Amino acid sequence: EIDPVDLDERLRSTEAAYARAASAVTAAEAQRKDTSARRQLAELNAKRYRDLGGKNFVSASAVESKQQELDSALAALEASDANLQGARQELLRLRADRDGLQQQRSNLRLSAPRDGMVISRDAEPGSTVIAGQAVLRMVEPDNLWVKARLDQGRSRGLAVGQAAEIILRSNASTSLLGK
Repeated sequence: EIDPVDLDERLRSTEAAYARAASAVTAAEAQRKDTSARRQLAELNAKRYRDLGGKNFVSASAVESKQQELDSALAALEASDANLQGARQELLRLRADRDGLQQQRSNLRLSAPRDGMVISRDAEPGSTVIAGQAVLRMVEPDNLWVKARLDQGRSRGLAVGQAAEIILRSNASTSLLGK
């Protein structure tokens, strides 16, 4: 398993930011409900004052004042819609960041499709590797072919299928049986 360095801390940080963004979405939704209710009230008041102004029960400036309140409520509703949309986009961004970090975390475990023996380490601890770069070399001992050069002058008596002892340079303390 590759050392995650600071990946776990970044994942916890992203989780906290995601929770904060979820709270911001909830707050933006509440703000939008509030501004929507204010717009509805301002719309009713503006309509009532227009009707009263048409019958000369209130002054033209009172009608204009209520119309201005409606315009302000509409602007506040647009702003709350924008805030809500921004909060939702931030939540999506943080979810994608979190998912990406979790994917990176799961890629830190190296696994081979078969059991085998590590014969060399091609990357030292602390070194940076790129995608596709070999980190370890493995062999499958049950199905390994060894190419060997034999001195013909001293190889009298060798036969196909004869038992052999194999000692790898990379692991000289262990011998493998072969034929």
